Amino acid sequence: MGKILATMGSILPLPLFRRPPVDEPVQGFPPATGRRAEMHISAEEVDLYARRRVSDDRRSEVEAHIAVCSICRSKIAVALEFSNALTQLQREMADMRDGHRIPTDDPATLEVLNHTSPDEREVRIRDVSKGGMCLRISKPIDRGTQVKVKRGAVISLGEVRYCIPVGDMFHAGILLREVV
Repeated sequence: MGKILATMGSILPLPLFRRPPVDEPVQGFPPATGRRAEMHISAEEVDLYARRRVSDDRRSEVEAHIAVCSICRSKIAVALEFSNALTQLQREMADMRDGHRIPTDDPATLEVLNHTSPDEREVRIRDVSKGGMCLRISKPIDRGTQVKVKRGAVISLGEVRYCIPVGDMFHAGILLREVV
């Protein structure tokens, strides 16, 4: 987490901490001890921290707090995981649009390569580009699945990058690895 925490940016001023509700246990203290409740990082600040949108001063405050507060440390870990997944998804979405797309409606056969039993189905090629193609398929297919697409004498090997429902069908984006 230290590498991630060391690269924060700047932020709009927001309250850093919030007081937990009276009935919320804090750092192992029961709610009715009469002790002053410890402050927790606000949801907004957790989100900004995870998206690297806090100043160095705020980052230092957050890091000092999460060093001693397991509740906030847990919230930060979840937010960082989500933020990293979202960033990866944004990169993949940008990759999906690299290259000029040529619309088609060609019939083809899709074969799933990493299945224990043969899975072959008829599909339609919606469009093709230098690095990929989009297929219209009747059943969903998992992202990351290795596939072979046969259209006439051309065989394309690739990986499913996305599969989204469109009406009663699905569109699957294939990143091409090899064309034979």
